[in-house]
Amino acid sequence: MRRIAIYLAAVCMLAALIAGGGAWLMTRTGTTVWLLTQAADYAGARLKMDGASGSLLNGIAADRIEITHPGGRIVVRRLVARWESIVGLLMDRQLVVPELVIDELEIEQASTAGPSQAPASLKLPMSLRIDRIAVGSIVFQQGAARTGLKALAARAAIDASAIELWVDAMQTSVGSIVARARIGVDAPF
Repeated sequence: MRRIAIYLAAVCMLAALIAGGGAWLMTRTGTTVWLLTQAADYAGARLKMDGASGSLLNGIAADRIEITHPGGRIVVRRLVARWESIVGLLMDRQLVVPELVIDELEIEQASTAGPSQAPASLKLPMSLRIDRIAVGSIVFQQGAARTGLKALAARAAIDASAIELWVDAMQTSVGSIVARARIGVDAPF
């Protein structure tokens, strides 16, 4: 009986050590950067982050993020993203982001010989809700062609059937835009 109690105590201590180590890893900025880098690699892209802080538990900030992929390049300058409990993502497959703020977003599309193919699906493995999106400036570039937007204020929701975007304000070279869009996640969109 004593031997069983010792084994049981050892198993409990090992479980507590593993849980504590996992909790500690979730609070580390390095863990978040590593996971995001692995996700980019899995998607066929390369991710580089400078000046990162934060954790998986509550959000992340970065001075600069660069994502290079076969279709082009995305550069994010001064990002702050806060999210609610990661437990919701793990248990309910739902991520709630109260705030996503970006000072500058630059999207470079590689020049192609013909029109690009639309993906078969835009589904995410979870639902996502972003309550506040604020982007100071967005620049789109393909070859020598370059255009931009300023002062984007928006909200977004993605679930198993649709992507919804509410643009509360956005400045273009010809005026202001307020819009709402809803598209399905399966082709044809």
